[in-house]
Amino acid sequence: ILTEYNCAISNVAESYPSVCGHELEMFAAVLPDCTVERTHWLNNGEHQCGYLIKGSVNK
Repeated sequence: ILTEYNCAISNVAESYPSVCGHELEMFAAVLPDCTVERTHWLNNGEHQCGYLIKGSVNK
């Protein structure tokens, strides 16, 4: 699990939540052999953003 407590884009994301989707896409792009799933989201009132990163079973 990757946890972000100090989000660099949180102020922008308050007005434009779609930017968080781009962050999720970036993690997926730089980790092509993994699945990346958002588990926690500041925009949902949580205290951090969290991403569950799982390695591919088929290597």
